[in-house]
Amino acid sequence: MIFCLTFQIAVRSHDFTSASHLPLQLDQEPDLAKTIPQNFMEAAYKYPDSNFLAYRAGLSTSHLPAPNYTFITYKQAAYYIHKIQHAIQHLTPGDRCAIYAKNSPLWLLSDIALQLKYYFSAHIRHLRP
Repeated sequence: MIFCLTFQIAVRSHDFTSASHLPLQLDQEPDLAKTIPQNFMEAAYKYPDSNFLAYRAGLSTSHLPAPNYTFITYKQAAYYIHKIQHAIQHLTPGDRCAIYAKNSPLWLLSDIALQLKYYFSAHIRHLRP
């Protein structure tokens, strides 16, 4: 037996210039024709001293995270990505690579580095016993 449901959705226009939205800054919007890593590198070039991400040291290794956040700028992130790419330069097409790590900035930067080299990464989630 097959059931078919029909939904009617009302689409209305919205004023994106209203006070409920931040002003649209086209120069800060990602280029949808580029990949996420390519957009990251473009942002690193445009905003090198802006914060890219923040983390609390010890959050992935201890049940008592540090109270303050540590910030990584786009320039620092691009540097780390470059170093990771240098470390994986021996990989060749067809090689397999997995990232096995707890959630951390290095995990994200490793993934971006692999994607910039057009590699696929497999994320292995760490499960507690």
